[in-house]
Amino acid sequence: MIANEEGRWRDGERSLLSLVPLSPDPSWTSSFDSALENLVCTGTESVKDDLSSEPWWLQALCRVSISHARVAQKSYGNEKRFFCPPPCVVICGNGWNLRRQQLLAQGLSPEAASLTGTLGVEGGQGSPDPLHLSHDDDAGMTFACAKSLYISDTDRRKTFQLALKLRHAGGQPIGTFLGSPIRVISKPSKKKQGARHGELAVVSGSHVALFSRLRSQTVSTRFLLATPPIFTGSARRWASLLLHVVSDQQSRESELSTMEGVVRYGATIQLVCTLTGLALPPLVVRRVERGTASLQCTEPVSQLHKVALQVSGKDLYLGLVGHSVIFAQATPCPGDACRQILSDSSSWTIIGTETTDISFYQSLGPPTPLASPIPTALSLQLSSVGDGARLEILGEGLDTGLCICFGEIPMETVFRPPNSLICTVPDVSAFSSDDLQTRPLRVPLSLSRPHDSLTFPTHFTITFSPENPLLTLTPRQNQALPPRNTSAYPRVAGGKWTGSQKTMDAWLSALHDEFSKSRFNLS
Repeated sequence: MIANEEGRWRDGERSLLSLVPLSPDPSWTSSFDSALENLVCTGTESVKDDLSSEPWWLQALCRVSISHARVAQKSYGNEKRFFCPPPCVVICGNGWNLRRQQLLAQGLSPEAASLTGTLGVEGGQGSPDPLHLSHDDDAGMTFACAKSLYISDTDRRKTFQLALKLRHAGGQPIGTFLGSPIRVISKPSKKKQGARHGELAVVSGSHVALFSRLRSQTVSTRFLLATPPIFTGSARRWASLLLHVVSDQQSRESELSTMEGVVRYGATIQLVCTLTGLALPPLVVRRVERGTASLQCTEPVSQLHKVALQVSGKDLYLGLVGHSVIFAQATPCPGDACRQILSDSSSWTIIGTETTDISFYQSLGPPTPLASPIPTALSLQLSSVGDGARLEILGEGLDTGLCICFGEIPMETVFRPPNSLICTVPDVSAFSSDDLQTRPLRVPLSLSRPHDSLTFPTHFTITFSPENPLLTLTPRQNQALPPRNTSAYPRVAGGKWTGSQKTMDAWLSALHDEFSKSRFNLS
């Protein structure tokens, strides 16, 4: 079954709201959409969007996505525990084709202008994996995975990052891109998760991957993958699944209500592929022990636990046979009514995943390497200064060589160590907006590096209205890459954005407060 588009950034609503939980039933989201329409002070049709006509730089945008597990098991001695699921890289955007054409114009051969690269452990002792990039014409993206990466026992770090190094085959470097931090563990925890190990628990609203491995044989590993209109098993590719805990009673009544907090065994969960929107029906997560499913266990679900996914009220479990996803029948356990005997195909391993997205474009001149680190905007702060406003961007990889751009207008920017950029907000007269008196104007924010003509779009916009500007947490429209994990977005007014981890009423209330806090009167 195909889920609705509400779980991704909808085409006409780039300036609105965070991730809305998906469901296989359209009626689940109709009332939610209506509430959102009534909540937002200006509908999408009444907002003059600077992105409504595709800006020139969107045609020059280069995108890189690095997806990997949140934890990795340490290898000991000669044993090599390869990262599972294998870290993967997605490259897309028309900017890569433009760079290739520029290199061809300089006299390089098509082979020398093609992309190549490696993915390895940043600062690790092992050799990085060479990437065998394959292009998918239908999806308009290039994909590769690294299946031979591991962390040695001689590496004493508790966390590490993956480093993607891209270059053209002719030797022209592109840059180094780092993934999210990965925590090192010795083995999956079999103990009840307490305060000390709570960070290893699976949380509602997070992203996970599922894989099946028969008789602990690595060669038999198959990952759950969404290939619309069905789910399948793959030995190479895997799906990042958005997991939400839902009320079992409400899932039967086809009403949308998600729950926050740690996922516990016995809970009903909804799994949705972040890339395709394909959704599984609500399933009950069960603990797997010695080939049986425990019907009474209520402990927290932890990283790399073996789980079974049961159809609510039935003795059917999600299974994988070869590349086919099935629902397998369980049998009662003799002498223990609280357990059911599972087939090998019904046992899954669950692990949290992270995705890092990087976007950039070069406005002038020949292709140049990207100087690391890549600047990233994480949160915004707006304050009054006399008759105007001042904007501060907090982030990572910021330095004195960057300036903040409102649309295509660069502003004089001051770097304040260790991680912020400050500038004044330009007057609305700086933009071509003849009808601002009646309709607000939305402008994208980006970080520009003038010395190499590189610009890095952020996930934020600022909206000028006749009364005041409205600051919004707004991911741009991105059809080629899966949406970022919105649980990682900070609030404008401090703290972390928890968005879809709240119930619907609490979520709407928090969103309304966020809009209210973000208002600032320029007059």
